[in-house]
Amino acid sequence: MTILDVTRLPMLARLADAWPAPVSAAILADRGGFSEWALQPLEQVRAMRSALRQPHLMRATLIENVGFDCPPRFPFNQLRNIALSRCVEQRVVIIDVDFVPHPADGSLPRQLAAFNMEPQEALVLPAFDVAARVASGSSAASLPAVIDKSALRMLVGNGQLVTFGD
Repeated sequence: MTILDVTRLPMLARLADAWPAPVSAAILADRGGFSEWALQPLEQVRAMRSALRQPHLMRATLIENVGFDCPPRFPFNQLRNIALSRCVEQRVVIIDVDFVPHPADGSLPRQLAAFNMEPQEALVLPAFDVAARVASGSSAASLPAVIDKSALRMLVGNGQLVTFGD
């Protein structure tokens, strides 16, 4: 589950292609001067969805920006609640649209399902970024296919990974 505005649709496509389970996204869209306010954003969402490897897993909800004066008043809570209400799965991962889950083999949903959790419990996933990508400003980043805890410690220790936001 994620939230975004229409300018972040490419990031949503990247996230959806990396996540092998249903994705619920609440997308904030401006009127853009159209008489049918959603015409352009709706076409953008349809084009993004049709380009996905598994378009049937995408649940996109388009929300009209009715005076939130973004970015100063981005309606995080409202969008999160809408996206969350569209989820039918027992467990939900709330993820920033700019994040891409790792490992890239799609095993993360299965790994998360293995946790024995009670309803209303939360599991906080750590977020790391590839140091070379951060330094260069590029979007390309490569990691080993499998990273266990000791490998993660080694990658952080030798400076290849940094905590998100560093």
